[in-house]
Amino acid sequence: MQRRHFNLSLPSLPAAALAGVGARAAAQRQGGILRACASYEPGSLDIHKLQSGNLLWQGRWLFDGLIYLDGAGKPSPWLAKSWTVSPDGTVYRFNLREDVTFSDGTSFDAEAVRINFERIRTLGGQSRISSAYLGPYRDTVVRGHFVADVRFTAPIPGFLWFLAQVWLSSIGPRQIREAPETIAPRAILRTHSFWPTIALAARAQFRCRLDYRWAPAALGHRGAALLDGIALKAVPEAADRTAALRAGAYHIDLEADLRSAGQLAAKSDYLGSNTLGNDRTGRIDARFRSARSRADTRPSGWSLRDADGIRIRAGRRLSAELVSTGGERTPPRTVAAMRDNPRDFGLELLPRGGELGGIRQSGRAQGL
Repeated sequence: MQRRHFNLSLPSLPAAALAGVGARAAAQRQGGILRACASYEPGSLDIHKLQSGNLLWQGRWLFDGLIYLDGAGKPSPWLAKSWTVSPDGTVYRFNLREDVTFSDGTSFDAEAVRINFERIRTLGGQSRISSAYLGPYRDTVVRGHFVADVRFTAPIPGFLWFLAQVWLSSIGPRQIREAPETIAPRAILRTHSFWPTIALAARAQFRCRLDYRWAPAALGHRGAALLDGIALKAVPEAADRTAALRAGAYHIDLEADLRSAGQLAAKSDYLGSNTLGNDRTGRIDARFRSARSRADTRPSGWSLRDADGIRIRAGRRLSAELVSTGGERTPPRTVAAMRDNPRDFGLELLPRGGELGGIRQSGRAQGL
């Protein structure tokens, strides 16, 4: 599994990491349980309905995407082995892998893509994040058993990047058709390399799917996950998670407190990354780090600060607009941390609400 850029911290794992670690994992031991903690456990895996930022990280353990973003942040094959885009940007044709199965053994095919996208559209307001990423969706036409045309009423240039998000992953069509009421609980049909085995209010466990063999090509790993499983526990208080992480009770904190980043980073056996972004942060983070570096060295004309510590020039504050869709449990806390942290070097981030679809179409956002 890819090491993504989001706010987590983890010590070096004694056992191998997730599926697709590639050459680096070859030198690590196989087996073991990854112990993870987060402020809460979503209690559902219906990725088309949930708005929990927490599920963004947890969901990637459990759901595959048509597209995978490689180390450079570029779309690369996953369940879709290739694709083409029409000249007007309204039709995406996907050629799917032919060896992928859901956890009940049924084939992942073009009809599965169609059924899932139609479900998202049918859910409407119940699927606020997924439907926003799907944007001006028109329909999906099955051109062959493993060939699907996803059509839109208007160009959607970011669609390949959106497909790398967990929100547009697929649930087994049989469950959607025959037992939709069972999707929210853990009995969910998926294509990924871990099975949910225990689901309680404060903890969940997932075990390795031994027949998994379709990790993204960019990762250089073709078999099942190297871990035996994952154990996730809800630990509401950030200080408790940090202390437990440092004590070795957990390998990974999905919502590491930014205030503890320094002490964790000071330990050489810890890895970490910042909060700015998701699958696209290869470029976003570089821009932010560059901007922060320039700010730290007092950019020309911005050497003065006002009473709030924000840099000023000619009566204007050094500021940037941070747009959030709101409504999710985790992002508002993350937004607050992102707003406060840049004050160290005098930048004011101004939170503004907005609908995801409108933000995407406006072209104003540097990252989404």
